[in-house]
Amino acid sequence: MKNLFFAITVIFISGMFNGLRAQNASASELEMYKSILNMEKKAVIKENMKLKEGESEVFWKIYEEYEAERNQVANEKIKILNGQLEEFVKVTEEGKTPEYDMNKLFELQKKTLKMKKKFYNKMRKEISPEIAARFYQLDEYLGTIIKMSILDNTPLIGEGKKVSY
Repeated sequence: MKNLFFAITVIFISGMFNGLRAQNASASELEMYKSILNMEKKAVIKENMKLKEGESEVFWKIYEEYEAERNQVANEKIKILNGQLEEFVKVTEEGKTPEYDMNKLFELQKKTLKMKKKFYNKMRKEISPEIAARFYQLDEYLGTIIKMSILDNTPLIGEGKKVSY
């Protein structure tokens, strides 16, 4: 039930996030929605990690480090995607050819994977392989829900419309 609530929350907040982004919302409004999303994500992780007393303190310390680094990478991605969105607007308004730098996104994916591997190994060594794997699995699951919600609200490049399926 909590996962369903999280999925609904993500879809709702992602829709609002995209709507606010389109309306040039203030940074404080965007931060507020990101904060709510992160609180929901943390609640789902807490419920599903099933940590023992001795593991909990170490896990949450590592988790906070991970989230701080992940948020930096996420902010980089937002800057890149906003740049692509601006290029998309130029295409539709001015009839120009877009100049998307997909290599920036590819480099960011490498950076994200390297970061995840670093924290997986840290958790594996400081807590246990099972806890590290469970966290990685949950993080991938939640990240996929968030990514799908954002992608579902993003027009295809050069099309101006969402993917139809």
